[in-house]
Amino acid sequence: MEWLSQPETWISLLTLTVLEVVLGIDNIVFISILAGKLPADGENFVRVLAENGRLDVLEEIRTQYDALKNEREGVVEAEVVSAFDMDQAQLADLVARLE
Repeated sequence: MEWLSQPETWISLLTLTVLEVVLGIDNIVFISILAGKLPADGENFVRVLAENGRLDVLEEIRTQYDALKNEREGVVEAEVVSAFDMDQAQLADLVARLE
């Protein structure tokens, strides 16, 4: 399922989901548009979502997938807020310490 970690996959899926949801394109059309854009397991995944009317949860699936992937890889997302502007050297030092 490495295709799930590729940004191009999610851009394609989200773009096509917007078309499906906003424009009301039929799920069959959605699947035919998507055909050839993903590996076989990706196409099957989207087909199952579409056939069950669950394309609207695609963004949440992405969020949960990213969280599980980050947990498995030991990645913690952080937002650093400083009361003072930081120069490039200070930013580089901070990034190095966090990594």
